[in-house]
Amino acid sequence: MWEMNRDLFAKYMRENGYTIKKLASEIGVNTSTLSLKINGHREFTIKEVARICDILHINKQVMWEIFFYPKIYVNAEMED
Repeated sequence: MWEMNRDLFAKYMRENGYTIKKLASEIGVNTSTLSLKINGHREFTIKEVARICDILHINKQVMWEIFFYPKIYVNAEMED
């Protein structure tokens, strides 16, 4: 199972001067929809992932680290 690496995603948003509101506008979704996607309640489309990576200057390797973060690592980190 996969989960979004929200910390790494937030880092790229900060570095590029984006808020959730601004990024939502850029990719054509409302703020609440983007928030639901970031928090794992809805899935990103491939088109949205590609657009976000373009906007935030995220390369393919980092894209995998952000959007396809293995849930097992998330759970292991929570147990530490």
